[in-house]
Amino acid sequence: LDVMMPIMDGFETCRQLRSQMATHEVPIIFLTAKDSEIDEVVGLELGADDFLRKPVSTRTLVARVRAVIRRASAVADDSPIPGATRPGIAADGRPEVLRADGVTVDRGAYRVTIDGVEVPFARKEFEVLSLLMVNRGRVYNREQMLNLIWGSDVVVIDRTVDVHIRKIREKLGRHAGLIETIKGVGYRTRLS
Repeated sequence: LDVMMPIMDGFETCRQLRSQMATHEVPIIFLTAKDSEIDEVVGLELGADDFLRKPVSTRTLVARVRAVIRRASAVADDSPIPGATRPGIAADGRPEVLRADGVTVDRGAYRVTIDGVEVPFARKEFEVLSLLMVNRGRVYNREQMLNLIWGSDVVVIDRTVDVHIRKIREKLGRHAGLIETIKGVGYRTRLS
């Protein structure tokens, strides 16, 4: 997407794609002449998988597109998770369906329900929430989360994690307190 598209700008297009169940997992890369950090943060906050500023070399663009497609393919290949040892248990030996308060994360179906209502989560939001739910009580700092979820081959700013946590909390609504901030350290899900 380009931020400055006619009729509907890229931010609104991204917002609409992420809000629809049929398109909320579609990989999105911004390729734009907008070069301020705030534009990049807004794009990532809206659910973009990457944000590139023009001019960009063809090699860099192709490498970034391949990285996003590779991650999207890995997600598609994991649903339902291959190699599950028994129903409800993922290949990593942990439950596919995780519950806390009124929040249910179904890792196999890539679905989040809050108080029984399915709520669309962008792929990275889902992965952050899933990581924290699978490892309840464990604190992850920004760098760990970036490496585990975005990988080391993607250049993103560390505040990307904060933006995703904020969006997750907004979607959790009255259950936002499930995700705790440990000042100066990182984030974890509440144990009780």
